[in-house]
Amino acid sequence: MSDAVGYNLENQSYKGLPPMLKRDLGLEIEDRLIRRYLPTEKEGQYLQVNIYGWGKKNGKKTLILGEAKTSISRREISRFQKIVKRAAQLENINSNDICQVIVVHNVTPSIEEYAKEQGIQLYWSYDL
Repeated sequence: MSDAVGYNLENQSYKGLPPMLKRDLGLEIEDRLIRRYLPTEKEGQYLQVNIYGWGKKNGKKTLILGEAKTSISRREISRFQKIVKRAAQLENINSNDICQVIVVHNVTPSIEEYAKEQGIQLYWSYDL
């Protein structure tokens, strides 16, 4: 059941995020957002990225990485940022050139503030 809710939120994000990222960040999506699996350093193992795509902001190519969760914690934010670092390695880009996004159903004010401090763009599911 939780997988169905999670995948539904991801699917909504692929369609709902592009206009919001353009409005809020001036980030124009190239092609589309997708779900992607990144290889880890261990052969045959992968990291799932809920939201993955490329865009341009002020003419500069930007990688968009995101999570779609019913709720988030500091631990999940930390796990997500490890994925961001791995993606930066694989794509041979600076992690500052990655737009980090989390779409969430529910988040406490302290975690919302923490996410923002970490440079994560947070969107509520009902805004999609």
